[in-house]
Amino acid sequence: MADDLNEPLGQDLKIQHSAKVPLVVPQAIAGLLGLFVVVFLGWAAIVSDPFGGEPTAVVSALPSPSSPPATAPAPAADVPAGKEVGPGRYDGPEPQAGAARRPPPGTQTITIIDGSSGKRQEVVVPGSAEPKAGGVDQRLLEASRHGQIPRVAPDGARPAEVYAQKSGAAQRPDAPRIALIVGGLGISASTTAEALSKLPGPVTLAFAPYGNDLESNVSRARARGH
Repeated sequence: MADDLNEPLGQDLKIQHSAKVPLVVPQAIAGLLGLFVVVFLGWAAIVSDPFGGEPTAVVSALPSPSSPPATAPAPAADVPAGKEVGPGRYDGPEPQAGAARRPPPGTQTITIIDGSSGKRQEVVVPGSAEPKAGGVDQRLLEASRHGQIPRVAPDGARPAEVYAQKSGAAQRPDAPRIALIVGGLGISASTTAEALSKLPGPVTLAFAPYGNDLESNVSRARARGH
């Protein structure tokens, strides 16, 4: 009777407890993520790469061209009797007396008089007859996926030096220079035309990359000496 009460309806089946499966997959994923974070932090702490992620380019440094071989001096020509030829002597025709040195064409001479001392000083201002920059130097261009970009030429010439406005006044090589830059041109047609017609050549003009008729305006600016 006791067995019938404990196991009714004749069910003598033994209760089977299902074994619990350990959570292996989530633990493995969490372990891999933790390992990745540890490796990344260790690499960032050890490796010094301040320009990481920025586009870089490798330029091969070419050796400077060797100087041409020295040529042998030309044989001395026969010198007539009574004339001396040597270093420091001029054997050509005698210059005419009072011949003034002519300035280059297109230049202007301005006379400055000091009011206190009366000293006169003449300053030569170059005119517009000097050759102007015509176009872009192909040596200073490099093709990229964004188009043509400036670069340093194989002979070492830099765009900042090649396209720099030549100064007419004599100055020391290490003398400081002042650059006047007018930017934002190309957006307004009237403002761009006024700047091209009124601003002198030494003023640098900067055009917006999304301006209208950009190539034509840049060509006009270069033709005017900008």
